[in-house]
Amino acid sequence: MPFRYVIHARDAGFFSNFNGVINRLANTVGQDDIGVVNWQANQVVRDGVVVRQTQFPYGAPADGNLWNRFFEPLPFVPNRSIHYQQRDIWEIDHCGMCFGTYRAWGKRACRLYSLNNQRWREKYHAVYKRYIRPRPGIMERVESFRRQYLNRSDCIGVHIRHAGHSVEQINKHVYGVPHFVAAIRQQYGQQVPVIFLATDQEEVIQEMRAEFGKAVIFQENVRRVLSKDARQLHFDRIGAVELGADILSDVLLLASCQRLFHVTSNIASAVGFMNPKIEMCYTGDFESSTKLLLSRINQICFRGRSLRRLVRWPRGSEGNLQLLATAP
Repeated sequence: MPFRYVIHARDAGFFSNFNGVINRLANTVGQDDIGVVNWQANQVVRDGVVVRQTQFPYGAPADGNLWNRFFEPLPFVPNRSIHYQQRDIWEIDHCGMCFGTYRAWGKRACRLYSLNNQRWREKYHAVYKRYIRPRPGIMERVESFRRQYLNRSDCIGVHIRHAGHSVEQINKHVYGVPHFVAAIRQQYGQQVPVIFLATDQEEVIQEMRAEFGKAVIFQENVRRVLSKDARQLHFDRIGAVELGADILSDVLLLASCQRLFHVTSNIASAVGFMNPKIEMCYTGDFESSTKLLLSRINQICFRGRSLRRLVRWPRGSEGNLQLLATAP
């Protein structure tokens, strides 16, 4: 029997939820099924229970289905002669939220960024191209900025995250402005091209401008916290559609660049499949060889069942290994 999948919001950030939709479309919704996204404010799930949002402030209950505020409805056409059984999707799981067999969410997203492990980008770009249409108002905003500032032959995108996201990095490092300055200088020296900066912190903009001057461009009217010590922008805030429009337009502009300097992030992963030709310059750490080997054994031998009952996983990480097991 074909299914009508309804993909709901979780209590997580915008692109955590967005990438979950992409994964579901790629791995769960079958050829004869149809899919619907239904993001409702204060109807998100944490640990299997519907809760008031604390990390998904992209609209208010009165705004209705928030997906439709940012994107066109998914272009499925129901077959009126078929009865679809409805299945609601709230949870995060390996198949639906983790880029399929790569299981790349949280700090494991670093698996996506190895130079010899890029096939996932084409696969998920095909899903994005087939199903996702940002609203015309969002696209007009993006195109206007792009024509004015990003119409040159070489421009780079930089995404600098709040220090609170260090828990999502291998070794829990905080990657601040000095880290990205060093990476950009190593690549370009003193001949720096246009830098499009996406960040939720005004202080980061000031520090980047102090280093690179007017080469650093950014969206002026985006909501940001003033200090790097302030609580993350998407935590415990009154819902506003404008917050979602800000982050979506920032990411679409990052995807317009020739290179992206980044660490582990749902935003970076989304840029990677939105524009499969962008050069992703990952500046964080990779997993240890031991963890990668155990993960590969888990994929091949246990088909998703955990090895934690059988093998004690080592603590820490062992350097910047850039060799990843290729998913089947």
